[in-house]
Amino acid sequence: ELPEFDRKVLETLREPLERGRIHIARAARHAEFPAEFQLIATMNPCPCGFRGSMQQACSCTPGAAQRYANRLSGPLLDRFDLQCFISEPSIESPYQPSPAMEPTQTIRQRVIRARNVQSRRFKHEDQLLNAHIQAAELTNYCKLTDQAKTMIEDILAQGRLSQRALSRCVKVARTIADLDDSDIIQHQHLAEAFQFRLTAARSQQLV
Repeated sequence: ELPEFDRKVLETLREPLERGRIHIARAARHAEFPAEFQLIATMNPCPCGFRGSMQQACSCTPGAAQRYANRLSGPLLDRFDLQCFISEPSIESPYQPSPAMEPTQTIRQRVIRARNVQSRRFKHEDQLLNAHIQAAELTNYCKLTDQAKTMIEDILAQGRLSQRALSRCVKVARTIADLDDSDIIQHQHLAEAFQFRLTAARSQQLV
């Protein structure tokens, strides 16, 4: 549960999440080490975990829920590429699979194709994945349709995302487009990438 860690400890994750390296300074000595990793974390909507629940009443005050959410800074959250709000399972069918679920093997083959696309894209570069694209390289590797560009302009005008969060959304959209066998990022790819982040933001406002 991410907010249960000390905030100072969490803030030290910002550098390796951004650069894939960690710089340590001790007295007159300085060292830098590789620190590229995949971070998966969870948090509840409030300390008791039931704020917004349709099945059990929340025992937290609004102030307590806000203090809990405030343990995570905006700059740290910006460095998470995917942010998903997971609703509670229904009482009637908590283990009922969705009829739209794909077989794992089908998903695996699509992921392999997307990774092969990225390998060809970066065959002359040091980087290997879309996640490694630098902000200055976005226009080279992340071609957008006019409709997708308009969507970005609307998001920026509304002030709903920081520039760092927007860049990460575009890179996620690039991967979604690769999974869809599309050379150009369509508006639906960008919308899906925004959904991962904006849905989580809305869920925090609701609670």
